[in-house]
Amino acid sequence: MRPETIVARGIQVLKTKLSDLQTQHQDEWSQNALALDNMD
Repeated sequence: MRPETIVARGIQVLKTKLSDLQTQHQDEWSQNALALDNMD
């Protein structure tokens, strides 16, 4: 494998991981907002 390919794949993996973390964070944020709404 060429170094460029390795770097490109590494960047793609990091983008995927970041996207997954953002989705998880958004889901947790939504759940927390719902929990606060239900406290009223």
